[in-house]
Amino acid sequence: MLKDRLVSARKSAGLTQADVARMLEVKRQTYGAYERGISSPDINTLSRISKILGVPAYYLLGDAPDADLQNRGVRIPVLGRVQAGVPIEAIEEVQGWEEIPADMARTGEFFALKVQGDSMEPRICEGDVLIVRRQATAESGSIVIALTGDGDATVKKIKYTENGIMLIPLNTAYEPLFFPADAGSTPVSILGVVAESRRRF
Repeated sequence: MLKDRLVSARKSAGLTQADVARMLEVKRQTYGAYERGISSPDINTLSRISKILGVPAYYLLGDAPDADLQNRGVRIPVLGRVQAGVPIEAIEEVQGWEEIPADMARTGEFFALKVQGDSMEPRICEGDVLIVRRQATAESGSIVIALTGDGDATVKKIKYTENGIMLIPLNTAYEPLFFPADAGSTPVSILGVVAESRRRF
């Protein structure tokens, strides 16, 4: 029961064995042995695993129905920060986790980013966490995470023109960024489309 529920809970959380092992500060083979039923974690390790996977320890031990897990949200990584002002270097470094509904998670691949700057105020403010659907295309008018030609990432509203692409801030104190379309090259790459903005007080 324990090994099966470890696998189910880990996959539901969107984690790999290597992810869990890293957070437990053990070798991947050590954690993998738990999922194969070769060995069992002690009570302290089991408590830590339950917190990482976001389920109660009693669920892992078989004292709750599987439906409890099926209705649980899915964790997605917060990858670095994105500038809502001038672009900054795009860093895919996991800095934390956010949870999205299971129904949303089934519609695509998601990640989260924390906002710096005020160029998207009042709709998106500094410190907000953006839930982003990873995709390489977007409709004109969408709020996107875009990677510019110099390798920097920024959050802006995108607008396509005959001559190129505009990345438009919502704060009127900032000027739009314009990237002319050169023959054979793409001035802006889309990393994803913002699906939700979360604010904590």
